[in-house]
Amino acid sequence: MSDTVQYRITTRRPIGGRMRAVGEIVALTKREAEAELPWGGLERVVAPAAPVEEPAQAKPGRKP
Repeated sequence: MSDTVQYRITTRRPIGGRMRAVGEIVALTKREAEAELPWGGLERVVAPAAPVEEPAQAKPGRKP
């Protein structure tokens, strides 16, 4: 598994040697994030929660 976390750029700023546009997603290691977060302009990307679904109903008949 990768040790990077995704962040969305909220303010145009340089990261990794080039200017990043608003809305661009960057992957930063913990060390890189600690260096960049105090400057602002980053928000952590959080995966949306899965929708809640009703459990499937059992079908009458023989058990598998």
